[in-house]
Amino acid sequence: SIGTGVDVGGGKGATGFAGLSKQTQTARKRYVVIREIARGGMGKVLEVEDTDLRRSVALKVLRKELVDRRDLVERFLEEAQITGQLEHPNIVPVHEIGIDGKGNLYFTMKLVEGWGLNEILNKLRAGDKDTLREWTVARLLEMFLKLCEGIAFAHSRGVIHRDLKPANIMVGRFGEVQIMDWGVSKIVARNEKDAHEKAVISDRMESEFGATMVGAIVGTPSYMSPEQAKGETDALGVESDIFALGVILYELLSLRSPWTGKTSDEVLEQVRTYDPEPPSRRNLDRAIAPELDDLALRCLAK
Repeated sequence: SIGTGVDVGGGKGATGFAGLSKQTQTARKRYVVIREIARGGMGKVLEVEDTDLRRSVALKVLRKELVDRRDLVERFLEEAQITGQLEHPNIVPVHEIGIDGKGNLYFTMKLVEGWGLNEILNKLRAGDKDTLREWTVARLLEMFLKLCEGIAFAHSRGVIHRDLKPANIMVGRFGEVQIMDWGVSKIVARNEKDAHEKAVISDRMESEFGATMVGAIVGTPSYMSPEQAKGETDALGVESDIFALGVILYELLSLRSPWTGKTSDEVLEQVRTYDPEPPSRRNLDRAIAPELDDLALRCLAK
């Protein structure tokens, strides 16, 4: 439970531990660790059992030694706040944020059972017969539509993801599609047509620490937009995510990346300057409608 909110002290918009209630830190052990799901530079994601609700959830925890880094604490809290406000069937739900008895900052999310889209693509590329039978182009496009709906919703609330890639898209056994890992998402200006929607806000955007580093390249090279590849952080808008969606669509259609570079630098240079050929020309074994070729290339227009 959060009590009066998350506040380090120091005025409006400051974020940290002080406002998290004492109850969170002294309560009996609510979460029991089952296994580690993923690990990164900021922390790790665990599968835990919520002993109150008798269900498994995903728990993301900030590394203990980073708790004194105010900028990273704010970024971690902002990820939870942004994701928590994006309530949509295709965006992973956040349940709770808190501090455990050892002083670790965490938030819990829905545990998505299924596969990463990257795993499905790898099996399709390898020619796995079961996967090819199950994941037809029509089914891949149905999944892609759900992905687009989730991103359109985020954009209507003033949020861009900035790291859309198959590894961040979970596909469940019953048609669920969940956009994961909003850790480098950014709150941006919205279009006038979206002004009637409720905008996402975070403590960090109201803090003097909230500015993004200018020129910092954030994202994954193959799925970056040209403006990301140039380090134009302040210029990023919804078009940047649409470019990444174009890369993903291109891969779903052709099973190949639009970029042929062998190193990150070569890929970034192609993202900035190279216009890829249509997906249908990259995989002659698949029947790809001209309209889909056209759509992928329109998303990838510089």
